[in-house]
Amino acid sequence: MKNENGEIAHYVSVLRDITQIRKQQEQEIQIQLAREVQNRLYKKEVSVPGLEISVSTLSAAETNGDYYDIIPMNEDNYGLIIGDVSGHGIGPALIMAQVRSYLHAFTRHESDPGVLLTWLNQELVKVLDETHFVTLKFIRIDPKRRSMVYASAGHIPGYLLDKAGEIRQVIDSTGIPIGFIPDYRYAKSRLIRCHADDLLILLTDGIIEARNQDEKEFGPENVLDVIKKNGGRSLQEIQRHLNQSIVDFLSGHPREDDITSLLCKFNPAHSVAPSKKLPAV
Repeated sequence: MKNENGEIAHYVSVLRDITQIRKQQEQEIQIQLAREVQNRLYKKEVSVPGLEISVSTLSAAETNGDYYDIIPMNEDNYGLIIGDVSGHGIGPALIMAQVRSYLHAFTRHESDPGVLLTWLNQELVKVLDETHFVTLKFIRIDPKRRSMVYASAGHIPGYLLDKAGEIRQVIDSTGIPIGFIPDYRYAKSRLIRCHADDLLILLTDGIIEARNQDEKEFGPENVLDVIKKNGGRSLQEIQRHLNQSIVDFLSGHPREDDITSLLCKFNPAHSVAPSKKLPAV
């Protein structure tokens, strides 16, 4: 603004505080980076001789705190893993990446699921704060001999179903969640012998604890009912029906947690080695 002599006497400006916008932009960049890292970690295609495997995961936020993996191990064994980091978002997604890195390193030297979870707990308890913990189920599976042994750190039960859809074995927890007690030692299960067409079901609690507007949980009964009704379909079709059943159950109510399922069926055409060759566990 100029005075009568044409000299500048005052300035007028319009200010806009963009601090919050910049913070939001930085957060979006961090989320995008975390999502890209996580997408590279998730296996898009899974192929294991003697097994039919299908995995489905649906995120409640931009990133996913659920973890699944299939790791080749010694003596034609494979590690089937499903886990859940408390909460969802960037923090749990990055913790999940740490869990994966540790397990891929540990399985090069050890095959006992209980020892693997013990080692994992010893490392994570150093870095997890009081607001985060990990539940995880590690199953060492032998497709040739149709057997498995597992350890579970506070993770929700899985199920081994027979061809008729009846429960043959509950894959229950063998220890507490990871991240609480530094010197906690995890135990492995007994050896479980399986049969052709047995179906192994591994879930995260986002499925079991999905709640509708009436605060009613989806529950394991609904999961098993959907799987039994669709037993003659492919694993991918079973998962599609399961996911759709959850969506219908929620009836527009937002998902509160990530939803992941891992289904594994023993191929009846795959040869079975003599039982005397089962490895010591």
